[in-house]
Order: sequence, then structure tokens, then C-alpha cells
Amino acid sequence: MSKEEAIKLWLNGAKRSKEMAEDSFSMGHFDWSLFFWQLTLEKVLKAILVKKGKDAVMIHDLLRLSERCGLKVAEEEKDQLRAITTFNTEARYENEKYAFYKIATKEYAVVWVKVCKMFFDKWLRKELV
Repeated sequence: MSKEEAIKLWLNGAKRSKEMAEDSFSMGHFDWSLFFWQLTLEKVLKAILVKKGKDAVMIHDLLRLSERCGLKVAEEEKDQLRAITTFNTEARYENEKYAFYKIATKEYAVVWVKVCKMFFDKWLRKELV
């Protein structure tokens, strides 16, 4: 697979995950919406890695991925990426899923979706255009 094909593969995956995030939100499944937002950002970061000639490592940690991409991330953004990374685990595993479900209210999700969209737009515009 060429570099361009790999980037396209990751970005198409990110687009599908973003659609799932938006659909889940509209159906009131806020925990799953946040899970899919995490996945969306992860795939965008992996596209950036490939664009920069690096391997798209199979990790979920958004902060580690952004550092591997060489992106400048402010301290507040580092905290946000750490928090968003937890959406991957908390929505996936049964022993944590219910606790996250109770936390992931509409109000909570609105705040975090806004943060996720900020990263999504910023990374696409600055790194992949």
C-alpha cells in the first residue's frame, strides 16, 4: 500500500468514526458518541504519522500519538487529550462502561464533543491539507 493510500485509509476510517459519533449523539448515546470521537481523533493522528513517514503504531493514547507526530500541544490540550483517551476504555469495557454511561450526560458530552471537534478541525487543517 502506498503512503497516499494509507493516509486515505486512515482518513476514511476517521470519517466513518465521526459519523458514528454524530449519529450516537443524536440518538442520545452520549457515552458511545465520546467513544467514537476518541476513535476519530486516533485515526486522524495515525494519518498524520503516515504522512510524516512514520508507522501508525497500534496504540490508543492520543497524547502519545500527538507527541509521536511532533505536534505542539499546550498543557491544557495535553490534559484534554488524556481525558479523551479514557473515552476509549470507559465505553468499551463492561466493568467501566456503566460508570461512564452515568457520567456521560448530554451536558458532559456537549463540552467534550466541542473539544474533540476543535482537535479534529485543527489537525485536519494544519497537518493534512
